[in-house]
Amino acid sequence: MLRKSSIVIIIMLLFSVFLFSEESKADKQVFKTTADRLNPTEKDYPSGRATDMIVIYTPEFGERTGTNQWGVEAIIVNGIVTKVGGNDSEIPKDGFVISGHGIGADWIREHLKKGAMVMVKGKKIKIQHGTISEIYDVDSALESAENYFKKKNNIDDIVKESEKSNKATVFLGKKIEAEKLLTEAKKLTSEKKNQEGLKKAAEAKKIANDLFYDEIDSKDAEIRGVWHRLTEKSPEELIKTLDRLKEANFNAIFPETWYHGMTIYPSEVVDQLPEFQGWDPLKVLVEEGKKRGIEVHVWVESFFVGVEEKRSLKHYKNWLAVRKDGKIISELEKGYIYLCPARKESQELVLNVYKEMVKKYAIDGLQLDYVRYPRSMPYEKGYCYCEYCQKEFKKLYGVNPLDLTPEGNPEMWENWRKWREDNITRFVETVIKELKAIRNDIEISAAVFPEYESALTEIMQNWKLWTDKGWFEFVCPMIYSDDKEWVDKATKNFLKLAGNTPAAPGIAPFMKIPTNDIIEQILVLREDGTAGVVMFALHSVTDDLIYALKRGPFRQSARTGIEIKNK
Repeated sequence: MLRKSSIVIIIMLLFSVFLFSEESKADKQVFKTTADRLNPTEKDYPSGRATDMIVIYTPEFGERTGTNQWGVEAIIVNGIVTKVGGNDSEIPKDGFVISGHGIGADWIREHLKKGAMVMVKGKKIKIQHGTISEIYDVDSALESAENYFKKKNNIDDIVKESEKSNKATVFLGKKIEAEKLLTEAKKLTSEKKNQEGLKKAAEAKKIANDLFYDEIDSKDAEIRGVWHRLTEKSPEELIKTLDRLKEANFNAIFPETWYHGMTIYPSEVVDQLPEFQGWDPLKVLVEEGKKRGIEVHVWVESFFVGVEEKRSLKHYKNWLAVRKDGKIISELEKGYIYLCPARKESQELVLNVYKEMVKKYAIDGLQLDYVRYPRSMPYEKGYCYCEYCQKEFKKLYGVNPLDLTPEGNPEMWENWRKWREDNITRFVETVIKELKAIRNDIEISAAVFPEYESALTEIMQNWKLWTDKGWFEFVCPMIYSDDKEWVDKATKNFLKLAGNTPAAPGIAPFMKIPTNDIIEQILVLREDGTAGVVMFALHSVTDDLIYALKRGPFRQSARTGIEIKNK
């Protein structure tokens, strides 16, 4: 006898087959892949979703997927994707969940969207996009617009409100217009006139999106930033980038300026990155940014100096961080190479690069990133066990850190963790003291891990101590998720610990999050009381997102609102 869950899956498959046949082949976008696991019993990772995997969870697995936040999930009901985003999802009784991590998560974000039709056979997955997907997009946009209008105006019923409010009347009229177009799109689809249906759906979607964006207030002061690894090959190309940001009323750019152990500008301390030799991108950014009201905060990758030795390490090859097993290249951050944060030579080199930037260029700010140890949990793959660290720690405590484990020597292990943490904190304090001595109006910030306990234990980054001491003008917790609820929760938790230091959280267009979901995350950050937002990264800021920002939350230009400390 078949189990009930098996019968449900068979019905779903049959329904999916029916749906797949409803649209003409010319209008289909079909994608296929094979999942790594189906209802996994492996316990190597939470719920068996391991690195870079795609996993299918059906009702046979249980009520929820039980996955952690490092991934993304799509919920499929009756063969249709009803939600994309979040983790630890409830598994629908009349459907299943497709879950991904790393490369698997990227595949899901790119190919699964609301309204897509999905068929599974064992681990084989087939996805079809078409008019139905576009119709779901319109429904979603109308829902966002209506919910935000109600919340902003504190009303329950727009129809009733329209009887006494012209604003509600106008909103309702546009909503009805979009719904009529959507009805036409559905009718055309049922008649297999899919191209005409797609056109009507697109018209409805624009009206619905504009309804949403037009309701959003534009603030007078907030950080509107974006991180950017330059790909421009000339001043003219870089000016076009700044013009594009100005068009959307961004007011801060965070150009990656010190990375792979080199700089984007001609430096007297280290090598200039080969792709920028012959011109000075930082000079162009500073000069042209000021003309457009865009602050330049150099983004510097403190102790992270390369990936799998593809870049020159000649200046500091003897100062590199070493794993517990004696290797240089990180496994927990694939291919990454770090300087040893404890060594005086490492700290002086990095500090001298920063001092050069502040002396040579009229930058508005400097943002510390990778101001931490390499990921070091599990401890067997942790850092740093170079000869210098072994000698210095043993000098203080009489023990070689190579002989320590958190289970076997908990008290001494905490001394080892704290010794590494103190190395980072001393460096941060020195950077602030010396840069402020050069220019007391420089804005110094840091990009940090948002979860405090893991920041302490995994990377020895005690950002709470730094914010308690008031060292930074602002901080950017990297709250990268497509789950709006998790962004809200993580932001609230961070703000409680950060005290009086303003926070402009980093959010993640690079995760291929739909435009309206990015806008909703910005609204969440505003409601939580942040100082603004910084997006990672510019290469993922699409034209659709530029349009939405300009029409919605960034409609008016704004100052950053940053208050300089020690001025």
